[in-house]
Amino acid sequence: MTVRLPQDVEVRQVVETIHERYPQAEAVARRQVSEEEDPSEQIQRVWTDELTDRQRTVVETAYFSGFFEWPRDTTGGEVAESLGISTPTFSEHLRSAEKKLFAGILDEPAE
Repeated sequence: MTVRLPQDVEVRQVVETIHERYPQAEAVARRQVSEEEDPSEQIQRVWTDELTDRQRTVVETAYFSGFFEWPRDTTGGEVAESLGISTPTFSEHLRSAEKKLFAGILDEPAE
């Protein structure tokens, strides 16, 4: 089993308590790790720190115009026109933002 404990907990006491209940149990490894970022914090960090202003604008406009609904309420071309950009530019901004957000969720570095 893997046990995660706060830093202020006495590890030896926990190991001894487990061993009292399960004598066959054996501590194999002990690692000190830093706290992982909460997934919602990861997404928020990517949203604010890694997406450009234009990428955020494109995603928000697409979202609020129903682009992500099924069936779509609006097309990529219509969203692009409302932003005054070409459809390929809209797609480029959207795909770049999606890649960064998914990389943040999957904990892979975004390029």
